[in-house]
Amino acid sequence: MKKALVILLILAVAGGVFAQINFTGTLSAGLVGVFNKDQDPTIGIRSPRNDSPLRFDLNGAWAKDDGLSGFNFTLRTEGTPGHNVFASTVAIDNLYGWVSLLDKMVTIYGGKTNNNGNFATVGGVQDNLATGVGDGFFARIVPMTGLEFGVGVYSRSYITTATGLGGLTLANARYNFGVAYTVPQVVTVIGLLRQGQNEPNAAHLADQTLDSGKFTDAGIGFKILSLTSVGITALNVDAYFFDLQQVAKFSTVKIGELLNYANGDLSAGIRFMQQFQIGDSAAKYADLTFVGNVQYLVNGFILPRLDVGFNMGTSGLGGIYSGMWNLVGKNGFSEKGMNLGIAPSVAFRYGNANNTLEFGYIFQKDLTANADNMRNSVYVEMKTSF
Repeated sequence: MKKALVILLILAVAGGVFAQINFTGTLSAGLVGVFNKDQDPTIGIRSPRNDSPLRFDLNGAWAKDDGLSGFNFTLRTEGTPGHNVFASTVAIDNLYGWVSLLDKMVTIYGGKTNNNGNFATVGGVQDNLATGVGDGFFARIVPMTGLEFGVGVYSRSYITTATGLGGLTLANARYNFGVAYTVPQVVTVIGLLRQGQNEPNAAHLADQTLDSGKFTDAGIGFKILSLTSVGITALNVDAYFFDLQQVAKFSTVKIGELLNYANGDLSAGIRFMQQFQIGDSAAKYADLTFVGNVQYLVNGFILPRLDVGFNMGTSGLGGIYSGMWNLVGKNGFSEKGMNLGIAPSVAFRYGNANNTLEFGYIFQKDLTANADNMRNSVYVEMKTSF
């Protein structure tokens, strides 16, 4: 009888907590037809803007009444391009608990974390060096209004025996450090540093001189906040320096700029990135990317939009369009490479801006000399949220 009462008490407590969890969710699905030169047309399930055939995210958040502890999670199910979409599996995208200490001056996150907050730049590069993201612990420290520090320790290897076999050494775990300082209505400055080993990252190009998979990366970004009165909603600059531990042999530098403008229902944006390599084994030419967009909201629910992109320094078409930045191929370091992308679309909003039905056309062309690559795609995509 006592055991039954204990079980009922546990279930009652768990049910009470479950009832307090704030759930949100997003479903996206699309259908794309691709027409490549000299190939048969193909059609398949795909959401062009998130690079997945079908995706559903279920987010949950809970916090105690005093606001000093809680947990967050995201369960994601999605299909894999090229496979049966109904063979999708459910994965934990993030699952972490958090606790605030010292009158909320310090907040510690632990688990599979995904909470970088202000520790991300949003210029032309747009990176966060995985600050606040990974399997481990992350601490956010706010000693004064406008100033934040972040420190994280992460590992993708798990200790499997009492002797520690299977785990990374302390020297080879990933460490993240960040600082963000905001002068209200003037500027936000962000600095990031990452050190680690064996962390998959597209920025670490397939260079065989990389020392044992170790790396040291750094980033800095500026957000200008003083121009909103004239319609400039974003004026951001950032720069990143990858593989600094071996700069004499091979290192990558990315510099980017982002400008967004809004006036009533009209909005437009441009984004630039300049990518260079330095060192004895580096490419002697740059990879330069530009993408711009303009859109106008008609009657509060019809949104026509045009995206245009151009790249110098990468040949080939890259992947099928996956949002504004991936309209053109990049990161290839091809000396005479060039490519162009044009994507008109129209979206219909139903309910609110998070629920859309979008129709679009994507033109991608490799402009490299003697190249004959071209891709035409048409798509329809639905997104709905709650």
